Amino acid sequence: MEIILYVIRGSNYIIDNDGLLKKIHLEEEMEFFNELTKNNACVIGKNTSKVINQKFMASTDRDLFVLRHKQKAPDPGARVFYKDSIMKLLSCVEQKGHNKVFIIGGENIFNQFLEEKFVLLDKIIIVEINELFHGTKFFLPLDEEKWKKKKMIRECLKGRKNSHSFKIFEYTRS
Repeated sequence: MEIILYVIRGSNYIIDNDGLLKKIHLEEEMEFFNELTKNNACVIGKNTSKVINQKFMASTDRDLFVLRHKQKAPDPGARVFYKDSIMKLLSCVEQKGHNKVFIIGGENIFNQFLEEKFVLLDKIIIVEINELFHGTKFFLPLDEEKWKKKKMIRECLKGRKNSHSFKIFEYTRS
């Protein structure tokens, strides 16, 4: 199973503060994300699950796994699953038959998957918005001894579809 961390951040490494991602419009990024994660699993933390778009939470195109301190039974008929540890969560993802899982936030979940004891990540995709944002939640630069920039996947300009210009980069283990 391939484990991919997917993060959107400003050029000053801010990933969110008071609904930042609700205030910007990146239609081309959303199209890219939806195609990339379709029929796969996505992992978020408890706090992110409280602010994420409910339409996304109810999506039938992907299974959503929420990593939280206390395990919770899934809502009847929903494709949302709650687990209390990374290993239990990944085991459940595998049991559901997913070949890819996307770690999509927030800050605490990113940090847990980047910890040394979890050499689980295969790839990191960073959407770098060309803007300085104010906030307290960060996704800091990657350790260049562990991660190398493989390629720029896409560059999109500010315009009708996007409120900001941005680039999407793929990183792999060194």
